[in-house]
Amino acid sequence: MYRNSSATRGIPTLSMSNRSRWVNTCLKNVRGWGKEFCLQTAQHGFKYIALPRECLIERLLWLVVIIISLVTSLYCIWTSLQIHYQNPTITVIDTVHRPIFNFNFPTIAICSINKVHKSKARRLIGNMTLPPEMTPDQLLEDFKLLTELIDPREKEFTPQLARLQQIMDGNNISIEELMKK
Repeated sequence: MYRNSSATRGIPTLSMSNRSRWVNTCLKNVRGWGKEFCLQTAQHGFKYIALPRECLIERLLWLVVIIISLVTSLYCIWTSLQIHYQNPTITVIDTVHRPIFNFNFPTIAICSINKVHKSKARRLIGNMTLPPEMTPDQLLEDFKLLTELIDPREKEFTPQLARLQQIMDGNNISIEELMKK
């Protein structure tokens, strides 16, 4: 009355002898593919496992060496991933000037081309007392010369820098304080 469910679906049932032959065939195929892989791969050591003329002890030693190498490399990858997850990359935007040796390694520093901020310079000029012959725009132009103190060019700016120094002295501001502002 009850039928085998696999037979009703068109799937043949395997007897024990057929099943063992099928398993043996699959194992032979996998073993053949593994041997072919070992002989053809560029990974060092695998071919010594599959070479038929090598003695069994040498092949077993190569197998042990390869397994130890794979386990060690997996351990290193796992450890590196754990360190990465526990200490992720941190991005900091910092505008304070400090010596390079105060930064943790590795650090990426992106420096602005503009050494003098125009809006900050205008704000500072608004709070300063200027000589009667100088306008705020002229002083702003002289502020651009502050970059010459950092990265001097071949052109000579001595008179303008001397005038800027007099204005800074008159306002009791040092060049260092000015650059920080």
